[in-house]
Amino acid sequence: MEDSIKLGPWGSQHQRGTHWSFKPKGLLTEIIISHGHFIESISFKSDDRNETINIEYSKKFAGVGIKTDKVSLDSPREYLTSVSGTHDIHNDVIQSLCFYTNRAKYGPFGTKLDKYNMYNYHDFNLSMEGGVIVGFHGCSGGILLYNIGVYVKHAADVFLSSPRPGQIATNKVTDVVLNVEMSREAGPWGGNKGKSWDDGVSSAVEQVNIKLDCSNEYLVGMVGFYGPIEENGGFEAVRSISFYTNKEKYGPFGTEIGTGFGSPTFNGKIVGFHGRSGAYLDAIGVHMEYF
Repeated sequence: MEDSIKLGPWGSQHQRGTHWSFKPKGLLTEIIISHGHFIESISFKSDDRNETINIEYSKKFAGVGIKTDKVSLDSPREYLTSVSGTHDIHNDVIQSLCFYTNRAKYGPFGTKLDKYNMYNYHDFNLSMEGGVIVGFHGCSGGILLYNIGVYVKHAADVFLSSPRPGQIATNKVTDVVLNVEMSREAGPWGGNKGKSWDDGVSSAVEQVNIKLDCSNEYLVGMVGFYGPIEENGGFEAVRSISFYTNKEKYGPFGTEIGTGFGSPTFNGKIVGFHGRSGAYLDAIGVHMEYF
């Protein structure tokens, strides 16, 4: 899928194994996952039925597991929205994975952890509010999966035709019922603390700790993560932000852990920001202008 946003990978941050990527033209319809004590292989299938039937299969990434499970999605009515899992810090591999759709939860696959060995593991969540997972990437060795990330698009980009500001966008997938109003204001995403602020709407955003060439460059999207911060009394705050322009990506600024969020990237640009803040940036949202 074109114009998707790459998130992650989560898991090993070392240069290990072989990098792989599966970003098909259609929606994901099947995930085959082999697992034992660890995640030992993963593969995917997609089906694009917008015009002609176009089925794509990925390679099998990593090895052969003790047990194999298949996740079959009722696409396009059912689509992936989130992936969570655990990273075995000691062995530096993916320990478990769980897949979430707009309808159901699948998994966990791999070893279920108990409270006595959790200190050896790190949890991760590859979700993005309002997002659809349209592909995966990662690194794997001969028999194990070292890390995993996702490609995400906003639901409006996947299912809806071009809307006008304030209007209901029409559905371009004929048997999926979606009534999504393309609002001029999106978010804020993050925690509930802090004082509200709003910098209003301008014709163009020229600087967000980064300098943009406003003659031919403008912000089209923002992706980030929020989660609890110990120094903030355990309350949630924004932990990472990345900015996307019509030319390139800036960031990430901060650490990409916690719950993901993203602004609409559909046929528009960011013309302002709003949110909540105190000692930290607790939440952030955007003002949108659609073309």
